[in-house]
Amino acid sequence: MIYKFIILIISFFIISCGADTFQPSLICPDAKNENSTQALSTIFPRSRFVKLETTDNSLIGRQVGKIKKHKGKYYIATDFARLVIFDVNGNFIQSIDKRGGGPGEYSILADYDITSEDDIAILDAKKIIIYDNKAQLKKTINLTITGFNVKVINDKYLICASGEEYSVYLVDKDGKILEKHFPTNDLPTLGKQVPFIAFGNDSILFQSEYSNTLLCFDVKNEKFTEIDLCCGNDYINKKEEEKLKKIHGMNYSDNFSGKNIIGGINSCKGYLVFSAGNRKAGLKIYLIDAVSREIKHVITQTNIDDISCTGTLSLLNNMSKSDASDCFITYMYMDKLINGLKNSPNQDDPSSPMKIFEGIANPEDENPVLIELGFE
Repeated sequence: MIYKFIILIISFFIISCGADTFQPSLICPDAKNENSTQALSTIFPRSRFVKLETTDNSLIGRQVGKIKKHKGKYYIATDFARLVIFDVNGNFIQSIDKRGGGPGEYSILADYDITSEDDIAILDAKKIIIYDNKAQLKKTINLTITGFNVKVINDKYLICASGEEYSVYLVDKDGKILEKHFPTNDLPTLGKQVPFIAFGNDSILFQSEYSNTLLCFDVKNEKFTEIDLCCGNDYINKKEEEKLKKIHGMNYSDNFSGKNIIGGINSCKGYLVFSAGNRKAGLKIYLIDAVSREIKHVITQTNIDDISCTGTLSLLNNMSKSDASDCFITYMYMDKLINGLKNSPNQDDPSSPMKIFEGIANPEDENPVLIELGFE
């Protein structure tokens, strides 16, 4: 269980938004540029703290789901029930909470996405509810599958399904299934906060669990293909993973061989980052220039966290929940962040993040703080 937790903590990678074509394998990792003593501020030189306004209407609580940054707004799902929206400076805009059984209401906020028209698509297991940016109902799409993740693609939807025959379904604007991929062998796909990852402007990647095999959807041509993330045979592929599932059930990850696993995927402009490793060698996070394929940094828990001062894994823990094109977004609760920053040698500097939190009487009652981590 500890190993699984560590995998999830550092399971992320970032892929360039500029690539439009694929090779059989995207990258061949080479750790020659590893520098475990390097400070995170040199790896993420463009970082900033966003203090979210805390009111009765904007209170997020301790059950944060996906965080999406879209056109200068932060959309934050909380408690599988509400979507709280803030501007780029953390000021509260509105909250969407329409739980119920009536028209335009949902029983659970399983996932959400934002359309090209800035409408909000909320997935409620067996249906997708479309609201405008004022939270007014526009449309309800009934589904014949049970989904727990959604990605909007023009007037179609990618659904990551639970307990179905396949892991990924493409449905149209009326809920009709157009295609289905990645058989599940009667075992549900492991849920992730952000399983559908933009690769360039015209492609979406999906990784079900720990496999090196990714499903790629070409948005322009509406075609699915399977590709490998890393070249070589020393990574668990889809067939090997499915075989382990069939033999060992949901505890199959306890029976990985010495092969490397890929913890998860995510995306950000200009770079590719992924975690890979095994129990014997441990896990490392690779930061790669997506155009040149050159490894820029290799991150481990020994890297110096001089951004939040709470520890490398603590800072990066929630990055896999973020969906943004210009940066990674992680978050930290204010009381923990303040305690970490007290250890910073620069806390008395006028530009220190500590100045953001001056005068707050009860940090444990405040909304979490968003931390944007950018590369350039």
